[in-house]
Amino acid sequence: MSVSCHQRRPRLVSRPSNPLIGKSNGNASFAWVFELLPTETWNESIYELSFGLWSSPGYLKKKLMAIDQRGQVLVRPNYENKISCHFNMSRLQVEFTLRSLSKEDAKHYGLHVEFELARAPLTDTVILRIEDPPQKIITVRNGDENVPSTLSPSKASVSPALISIAAISGCVIVLTLPVLVLRYRRRHKREIPYEPQIDAKTTSKHSVPATI
Repeated sequence: MSVSCHQRRPRLVSRPSNPLIGKSNGNASFAWVFELLPTETWNESIYELSFGLWSSPGYLKKKLMAIDQRGQVLVRPNYENKISCHFNMSRLQVEFTLRSLSKEDAKHYGLHVEFELARAPLTDTVILRIEDPPQKIITVRNGDENVPSTLSPSKASVSPALISIAAISGCVIVLTLPVLVLRYRRRHKREIPYEPQIDAKTTSKHSVPATI
């Protein structure tokens, strides 16, 4: 008895995953498939099928898009470039797509199917979460292996060959520096002029520079 009653009610056959994960700057699609009574059709039994922002205890507080029984699509003003839909009235399929996602789109959405007769509507809700796309990883060749690197200054790798060259250069500088300093002192010692010390008793007024 319970099985026959369940089959006599409209129901959802498939629905979006919940939560639905979307990527920033990407799109998110909400797809449903439902079924009616064997003798019913979309345009004869459904008054309106709408999609929008959901609120407790259970209603659409803000309709974004609606499809009437004739298949006419109504879009909320200023949302023409934000939302689109595809549907098949004979197969009872509908899909709503939100485009150019941002963090502000991470909300609670819902489907509301309103029937002609005094019957309870068919509803479903989905939470949309927005994630940032993964960052690109740059790989650098280290020997024969590709090693991931973020190229940060604190983690920058130095080639062993460069380390060897720097070490050899440092040794050469340490060995040659004293010789260069000694040569520099000797050359400048010979060329620096100075005034010779003149005895106080000397009356000569001619003093010439002298070099060592």
